[in-house]
Amino acid sequence: MTPVHDRAEIPRAVAGMAKPGDLVLTMGAGDVTDIGPLILDHLSK
Repeated sequence: MTPVHDRAEIPRAVAGMAKPGDLVLTMGAGDVTDIGPLILDHLSK
């Protein structure tokens, strides 16, 4: 996996790696909870 340096690209990168049945967890401090819904949005496409 290539590191993602742009926060806006994280949801696309994670959604691109996730396979059916995978569990995706976000961990961190601050606004990391904002990324979860964006990942779900990318996964639903």
